[in-house]
Parts: sequence; structure tokens; C-alpha cells
Amino acid sequence: MTSTTSTAPTEGSIPVTVPITHHAVVEVDDAGLAQLAKFRPVTDEDREEAFIWRVECSDPARCEGWQECGEDHPDAPDDPDETGGDESVTLHGVEHTWHTLHGWVLRMDGCPVEANAGTWCDPPEGMPLDRPGRYLIEADWDDTDLYLLLVDAEAGDPA
Repeated sequence: MTSTTSTAPTEGSIPVTVPITHHAVVEVDDAGLAQLAKFRPVTDEDREEAFIWRVECSDPARCEGWQECGEDHPDAPDDPDETGGDESVTLHGVEHTWHTLHGWVLRMDGCPVEANAGTWCDPPEGMPLDRPGRYLIEADWDDTDLYLLLVDAEAGDPA
């Protein structure tokens, strides 16, 4: 899960809420083209198809999320569902929360959208992948998957 807003430092005595935004960035795959050039001359067609994409988070340190814990938990409560995800339990020196579908989970350092985009999800539908650009996106999570939604296809700025 990700947070869409976060409380920033206060301005006077009023807390300022700053939205956390995510952008999909499409850029030329210079490293891929350089690798290809080691084996054969790079063609115009190669250059036309040599784009990669990634996600940028406006504030990864404040973007909240969790990840599954791969450690054994012999000292875990007998019935983890009793915690209901609302209680934290310290296991092997680390704070954990129980998630029914994923087991014991840990707070994730950094942005879970950045960490999972491209590896565990597809690019946003409708986002041009044939030219550089930067596109505002929204992250939509279900119990197991991350989906990226293009907020405005026309709002892509050159990267």
C-alpha cells in the first residue's frame, strides 16, 4: 500500500500536507544501445525501439509501504490473524505486521511503487513507449498486484 499524502514540516503552527506523486519516465536506453554496439552496428531501427521506463516518486522516504518477510518466525503468535493487521509484533528484532495473504510483513524503506514498477507490473496503459517523456501516474494496489494508471496521456513532458 502507498500513501498519497504525507505531513511535511509545519509552516508556523499549521501542518502542511504535501501530496506524494509518482511519475513514469520514458527515456532512451543508452546502456542497452552501448551493449548492442559491442556486437554489431546500431541501426536507426534499434534507436527507434530503444526506450526503457521507470517510476520516480516525489518523496521515497515518506512513501509508505510494506514487503513480505522471508525469515522464519518460530516465536510468532499462535494465531496471527488475531492481530488483524492492527498490531505490530517484534520478530527476530524487527517490527512485523500480519497480512492474511502475505504472512508477516515489514515496513518497506523507500517507495514501494518505484521498487515494484517494471518488475512486478506493466507500464501504464496508454503511455507512449516510443519517445522520451514524463507522465503523472497513480498507483492502484489490490491484494497481490500493482497497477499503474496514466493520469493524463497529454501531460507527458519531454524527459
